[in-house]
Amino acid sequence: MLRQITARWVVVGIALMAPVSLAFIGVRTESSGRTIGVPKVLNTRLEDAFIRLRKAGLLVTIPQTFSNPPNSNMMVFGQEPDPATRVRVGSVVTLRVGGGS
Repeated sequence: MLRQITARWVVVGIALMAPVSLAFIGVRTESSGRTIGVPKVLNTRLEDAFIRLRKAGLLVTIPQTFSNPPNSNMMVFGQEPDPATRVRVGSVVTLRVGGGS
């Protein structure tokens, strides 16, 4: 039970910290000019997708309002830009998530 509650708040924290990350990290990496292919995170858990994108040097945003706190079972069903699209390091990837219980 405690583990489920903790996992939910981790996901909530990730979703809430994304705008702060955009402001802070985006400014730092904007001038690098290096490009990478966006990793495919479709049909993966939100937590796993977030970690994979951040390790690739990308920022994550989840433009959705939740009536209940998001949880670790939420799955990514959409991403923009599309997988393999070349973007600058520090670019924003928007995730569409749903599911979980």
